[in-house]
Amino acid sequence: MYEQRRVRFSNIDGLQREDLAIAGEVWLEEIGRAPWVTRDVMKLANHFARYMRDPRPERMLLREIESDYQIARAEVLQALKYMRIYGVVEAFSCERADLRVSLHLSFLQRLRVLEVTRRFGEQCGARGQSPRPWLDSTRSRWEPEPGAGEPSAEAEAETVPGEEPGVSAPIAAESPQRTPSWKKS
Repeated sequence: MYEQRRVRFSNIDGLQREDLAIAGEVWLEEIGRAPWVTRDVMKLANHFARYMRDPRPERMLLREIESDYQIARAEVLQALKYMRIYGVVEAFSCERADLRVSLHLSFLQRLRVLEVTRRFGEQCGARGQSPRPWLDSTRSRWEPEPGAGEPSAEAEAETVPGEEPGVSAPIAAESPQRTPSWKKS
């Protein structure tokens, strides 16, 4: 089977496929601590880690990255060059609008991933839970309530007729203006 992932680690010796989400978190944390990181590099690294948790191919189209993160194509390529220079990216290709990236996971990062999975296995196994909770799709996730962001009935009742909801009168109209002492003659 031909692997269609757009972002992958070039070296995952000793890790299982189920550990890729944790490996992405460890990789992202290491990049966050690096002194050379720019804002665009961090945005891309975060995007790659998210893609590893939810690998939908449309997320790796350059127009999607540009619109989601407000990074121009030239800045994306420059950030990828920085990442390759500092060894966190092995290689990348940008054919037409499709971006593919091969990430480098260091030996110490792989050891950290193995340690995390071992600890999760011990702690969750003692409680009778799944040893890899990051794979548990039955776990309930927070979702905004329907209608969130819309004004409530109470807020609409407080508006004055003829006034736009959510817009209040200027503060200056509520209190008289004082003249500064240097302007008084």
